[in-house]
Amino acid sequence: MEGDSAPDYLMRVEGILRGEEERADMCLKPSSKQKLLGVVVEELLECHQPKLIDNEASGCAVLFINDCRDDLRRMGSLFGLIREGEGLEPLAESLKHHILILGEGVVEERIGRLSNEDKPSSSDPIFIRGLLGLHDEIGGMIGDVFGGRGVFQKALKDAFGDLANRFFLSFFSTS
Repeated sequence: MEGDSAPDYLMRVEGILRGEEERADMCLKPSSKQKLLGVVVEELLECHQPKLIDNEASGCAVLFINDCRDDLRRMGSLFGLIREGEGLEPLAESLKHHILILGEGVVEERIGRLSNEDKPSSSDPIFIRGLLGLHDEIGGMIGDVFGGRGVFQKALKDAFGDLANRFFLSFFSTS
């Protein structure tokens, strides 16, 4: 993993897994093949997952910001092999964090407009369009990149729930 970007490392892992699977098909019984591939996944992915996700130069945050869908798709596909899909949870948590950062920008803009209004209104079409646009954009990415998997849908739902709560708390504290 040292010296590789997260996407480069995952491409190498993809090739290694393919090669191990081909060799296992030729030499092993199906039950042994699954055990072997499980060990390979554990050693190459599960052990390195936190580093791959948190890598400041090429981890999830960078991939989400730069909309690197192929790399995210590969990451989701490979992390889905970890413990029967449990490996997707840290990736979904990273997505939730990304949504919160983007959404907080929309909320902060709204709060800025509220402080400039004489009589704050609970209706703001610009704010609503901003949030709906973000929701549609992320929802589309979840469908395209992660096949609409439930763990990512839940991250989207939870992030927007958190954003709504933060906005309403700040709205009522400023009015």
